[in-house]
Amino acid sequence: RGQGVRCLAILAWVPLLLFGSGWLVTVGRFPLLPVLLASGLVAAVFQTLLLLGGGASARRALMGASGGYLVAVVLGLIGLYVFRITGIYSTVMRDLWYAPGTGDLPFHWLALGGIAIAGAGLIADLAVAVTATIEEVRRTNPSAPPSALFAAGMRFGRDVIGTEVNTLPLAIFGTSMGGLLLLLVRPDVARWPYSWMILSNRQETAVELLALATGTIALVLTIPLTAFFVSRAA
Repeated sequence: RGQGVRCLAILAWVPLLLFGSGWLVTVGRFPLLPVLLASGLVAAVFQTLLLLGGGASARRALMGASGGYLVAVVLGLIGLYVFRITGIYSTVMRDLWYAPGTGDLPFHWLALGGIAIAGAGLIADLAVAVTATIEEVRRTNPSAPPSALFAAGMRFGRDVIGTEVNTLPLAIFGTSMGGLLLLLVRPDVARWPYSWMILSNRQETAVELLALATGTIALVLTIPLTAFFVSRAA
């Protein structure tokens, strides 16, 4: 019953967190990037604590989830820097997510914050799952050394990461299907000569591919980070 209440609590506070972040940015005029990055970190931390409760293992799981979240943020920064020097992102056009009334928002920070928030939940879930597996092995065999606990967490991560990695591409490309279908339309019908090069240089497509890459890498690295910290919890 307690775990069910914790899961239902996630459904309640996550929308409040997102709406609160939007209010701080649009009405409160708080800086965009700190608000979005803090929201993603709070989401990862609260989700981990709600599912695991307190204790040394929960604190170590937080270290693994925070490490994976930091990886996603750093890779997102690198990707946006590459966009700038290659011309994929243009501060002059600013045609990505443009809407009247939001022209003063820094869209590159909006992209980075969106990538971080999108990956926070998956990273927290994976850290919780690896932690629960290690704790189950520890209860079954209290004398198990940290190396055996780490191996158990890695084996579980190996089994679950296949599902996560398969889910991300399908979810991202599924939402992008409208743009990808343009590749199947002949130029004389679309009145625009689409090609793989043109599509890959569209800002929206580039950001989605960046989210796919950063999310996948962060998920993969969350497994050894969490397994390492939790296996050494007292």
